[in-house]
Amino acid sequence: MFNTPEEIFYSVIAGVILMIFLATIFILSVIRYQTKMQKHKEEKKELQANFSKTLLQSKLEIKEQTLQQLAHEIHDNLGQVASLIKIHLNTLRLDDQPKAEQKIEETKDLIKQLIADLKELSVSLNGERIIQLGIANGIETEVNKLRKIGAFTINFIQQGSVKKIDPNTTVILYRMVQEILNNIVKHSKAKEVDITMTFTKKILTLVISDNGIGFDVHNKINNGGSGLINLKNRAKLIRATFDIDTQLQKGTKISIKIPI
Repeated sequence: MFNTPEEIFYSVIAGVILMIFLATIFILSVIRYQTKMQKHKEEKKELQANFSKTLLQSKLEIKEQTLQQLAHEIHDNLGQVASLIKIHLNTLRLDDQPKAEQKIEETKDLIKQLIADLKELSVSLNGERIIQLGIANGIETEVNKLRKIGAFTINFIQQGSVKKIDPNTTVILYRMVQEILNNIVKHSKAKEVDITMTFTKKILTLVISDNGIGFDVHNKINNGGSGLINLKNRAKLIRATFDIDTQLQKGTKISIKIPI
């Protein structure tokens, strides 16, 4: 118990100071929490904006590359088949029935081939094609295109049961694979490329390796390696890890892991 008015006064003052101190801590904690939540909200909003921007950019890049491939396909394949059909028809001699029938049958086969190629091209023009195919079939399509080039041997191995992944993630990952393979074609001087896709219950792991000339990662980034930075940023947006293991004259290995 307090014996004097002074003790009571000082006790009250001490109590008031303690209350003010506790109230200040509480208010600062609330402000700090609200600031943290606001920052988190802004970061989430920025991340979503970046994701949407990257998704749109990936779709446009896929379409652009598809159109380039279509141009080559029309010039190198469809144009050639159409020219053969024209030659067959121009050289058709109705006065020689056996030869005419043979040439007509050959022309029919060429027309069937042309129709099949046109159907394949029309499918590739579908904007939702990659989502419909899924990432595994999408990569296999890219592998088949590269096999036609014949510049190197390319192997594609799929392990585990295929799991569905988010459609938007599929688009961005597919574009990443396209970019990696394009870099291999343009710069690696590789003779063999191996792609392994492994599905587990929670993780999709994609490994792309080549036996090319390799490169210095740090030097590449310091000299404006926007391609690598772009790949890393895209991986971050789809919550994936992106690792590069490469040395000069010892090839390159890229690993991408995505939570399912």
